[in-house]
Amino acid sequence: MKNYLKPISMTFMATVLCVSTAQAQFLDIFNPKKVKEKIGNTLNPGRQQTRPTQNNQYNPPANQPALKQYGAAIPAPAVLNQAVARLISQNPNRIGNTAIDIKNVRALYALRGNKAIWTNEEGLSNMGKALQDLLTNLSTLHGLEPQYYLTNDVKERFVGGDWNSVAELDLLLTQGYMLFVKDMSTGRINPRDPSQGLQDIELKKNEAPSLAYLNSITKNANPDELFAGVANTAPQVQGYTLLVESLAKINDGIKMGGWYGLDKNIVLRPGQSHPNVVGLRQRLVDFGYLPYDQRANMSQSYDSSMVEAMSRFQQYNFLKADGVVGPAAYGAIDQPVQKRISQIRANLEKWRLYPRKTPDRFILIDMGRQQLDVMDGGQLMMRMNVVVGAELTGTPSMLDKVTSIVLAPYWTSPNSIVVKETIPQFGSSPADNLAASNVEIVSGKRILTDSEINSINWGQYTMQKPPPYLFRQKRGERNALGMVKFNLTNDHSIYLHDTNAKNKFNEIVRYFSHGCIRLEKPFLLAAYLKDPESVSGIYGRTLHERLANVEASLEYSAGSLLADAQMKAQFEQGLEAKADPVSPVSVYIFGTTTVNYLDGEIGFGQDIYKQDERIIKALDQMANSDSALKALGNQ
Repeated sequence: MKNYLKPISMTFMATVLCVSTAQAQFLDIFNPKKVKEKIGNTLNPGRQQTRPTQNNQYNPPANQPALKQYGAAIPAPAVLNQAVARLISQNPNRIGNTAIDIKNVRALYALRGNKAIWTNEEGLSNMGKALQDLLTNLSTLHGLEPQYYLTNDVKERFVGGDWNSVAELDLLLTQGYMLFVKDMSTGRINPRDPSQGLQDIELKKNEAPSLAYLNSITKNANPDELFAGVANTAPQVQGYTLLVESLAKINDGIKMGGWYGLDKNIVLRPGQSHPNVVGLRQRLVDFGYLPYDQRANMSQSYDSSMVEAMSRFQQYNFLKADGVVGPAAYGAIDQPVQKRISQIRANLEKWRLYPRKTPDRFILIDMGRQQLDVMDGGQLMMRMNVVVGAELTGTPSMLDKVTSIVLAPYWTSPNSIVVKETIPQFGSSPADNLAASNVEIVSGKRILTDSEINSINWGQYTMQKPPPYLFRQKRGERNALGMVKFNLTNDHSIYLHDTNAKNKFNEIVRYFSHGCIRLEKPFLLAAYLKDPESVSGIYGRTLHERLANVEASLEYSAGSLLADAQMKAQFEQGLEAKADPVSPVSVYIFGTTTVNYLDGEIGFGQDIYKQDERIIKALDQMANSDSALKALGNQ
């Protein structure tokens, strides 16, 4: 079987990372100008199927509904502007059933002399038609819903009325415009709102574009400037735009009739023929593994091109890449199309929540592919597999920083583990049970004896009444934290660490921890963070070679960490040997369930924490305009 491993792109903030499970090949594809062009092309409402237009120009849509003319004599524009000014002076918090953020709406109109923005004496102006098209089509391309912005109150005013109705339409469109730009730039959901059930996304929303910016892209009444200005509010990184493209391809497939059904009882092997091949090919095209022109191919032959595409699909979806289509492959490729669309929509929203800028040196932990990357000056310096939180003990998405490195750490069990896992396993001899796990119990500064441990009534303790003792695993190779720990600043006792269960790194899917992040190569990371400049000049012909050279250079430093005089003294005194990095290093924990690839493929991971489901639920709840305005005020 051929090796179908090829570079995978996983971009974070302003950096493109090329991912491969077997090798990494550096592709310096990030170029801000090209990414901007890519976004502009992707956002263009004139996009046909999977072929984006080649410019940033707005193309007015054909056959769009327009306002009726209001009698034979059309009033002068001044009459409309007077109606707009009069409506604004009334400070309406609601027009029809649509809530209005009147404070910001009024401020935007004030910058324009309280003149209409989207309408004129003929009904919708070119700007109005451009905005209508953006709110209708662009929102769908980005996983947002048109009804968030074009409410029923807007649609009712498309059919005509008096000039007061036209003024109301202008304000309603302004409200939709401001909300859409905010959603594109900062994300629509608000994890800080407890009612949304997204407490495991610990992110502060980005700043929304200023009123001055919103005015600047509309003041010249130029649809092209509006289009480009809105495009610039979306995340300007390849990972986001590739995900937008993936969503567009799937929606194109729906327009072409969707997918043929599959007989999942059939195990399909290379060289065979079966009707399933047609349905598989449709899905592989829509997921980016085959060229667009293959969607019309009705051949039932499972030929070499199909086998190769399926093998890549298996690999990129965390399956055994053998080209054989059995239960596991069907389970991944034959999910309902709306489920995949929701998964992409949720991940687009995650991208919109993340910061637009990163420091030169940072650590990225992508829970979707369960890997850690170290970035420095735009270069990938280190990559390793990680183990992240299990289903019921998930790792939150958050921004943090490494503040110190600890060698031969103790592991102190949190009360949740002590009460729910440790005590229930005590049996008739708690002391023997603890000894088998290399755990000691500390009361104050004293370690309890075996007889003291066995004499305690452990059944009395609950989460509401936890035991007044410290359960501490002794230092050494048997310790759950292994031989090195990286302290973070969060309040959840989550940190990066070595492990005594190294076999888990061989698993394709690695959700096993209690929330902390276990590292495949912790000593290499420790050596790097202590002296990052020592490998700054190391090169290689490929990224794979350069990463290998970096690791080889760090091996000696990693093996001699205890030679550091300060750490050695602490260690010999029975203390945790601690060293600070040169400076605190930012850590970005990114909870994706999709991975995008440079050739346009998309891979889907497990939504093990049900986070995607909760994001979509929050988006749907916020379809109510009052909820959207509440989120706007709380960001």
